[in-house]
Amino acid sequence: MPISVKQTTTAGPKPVSILLIEDNPTDVFFLRYGLANAGISSNLQAVPDGRAVLPSVGDGARPDVLVIDFGLPGETGLDVLQRIKADPYFRSIPAVLLSGGIAPRHREIALENGVFCFEKPFSIDGWRELACHISSVCCRDKARC
Repeated sequence: MPISVKQTTTAGPKPVSILLIEDNPTDVFFLRYGLANAGISSNLQAVPDGRAVLPSVGDGARPDVLVIDFGLPGETGLDVLQRIKADPYFRSIPAVLLSGGIAPRHREIALENGVFCFEKPFSIDGWRELACHISSVCCRDKARC
């Protein structure tokens, strides 16, 4: 079941729509906190695994960015990303891969496929910085940013 968390501000640009695939509720909380702390208006929808992605977007709301945990149970974030990107609906959406530690070869594969890789932060400041990176990834070439 998707966890919908809407955090928006009353003024400023259109909220960034983020689809987060993350099985750790603590990391979901810290990303939401980092977004709010950085003043980034966002709509964050979190799902616990790659199998829950397609049903979660049934309402037609297209995310601005996909954020995927590398260490998902049962499959890697790269496996999930490759399956998701095979769907034309998701193909052009920028993606970010998060990891507590990723092998250099996996990082190379992600970068070769246009996916940004970031280590999961260990501090509140780190989560705020990560939120800013995610926001900048999805806002490249968009007038609203």
